[in-house]
Amino acid sequence: MAILEVGILSGFGLLPGAEIQADFIRKVDRESQRVSLYLDSVTKAEACVRLPFVRNYNVAHVQDAVLQVYDYYEPTRKTTRMYNSDSVHKRDSCSFCGKNCDRCRPGITIAVRSRSTSATSCILTSLFLGAIVFLVSV
Repeated sequence: MAILEVGILSGFGLLPGAEIQADFIRKVDRESQRVSLYLDSVTKAEACVRLPFVRNYNVAHVQDAVLQVYDYYEPTRKTTRMYNSDSVHKRDSCSFCGKNCDRCRPGITIAVRSRSTSATSCILTSLFLGAIVFLVSV
């Protein structure tokens, strides 16, 4: 038996109630940042498993997640790879607000007013990025 552990990219989660099925999967464990698939065995044959991830939060510059396969009875026999999605890895925080968002330019002071959650988070992110640019340049 082998275990395939799939780390979940930041801002994503497994679709609630989603069925993960394949003839070679015995059991599925779901955690907040990882899905573990217990497999009958691992062979050289290619197999495809569909994991229905959904975006729960907008996260800029998503870092790589870990994908690991190891022997259940001898965990030192393993292989580890990193994965990511170019479309979410390359997104910056300003892409959440739209193309013409003046609030997303670093170094601009912005007054935070009551707005939607996504606009407020973009504003706060802009302020944070402006502060970082300021601190790095000093």
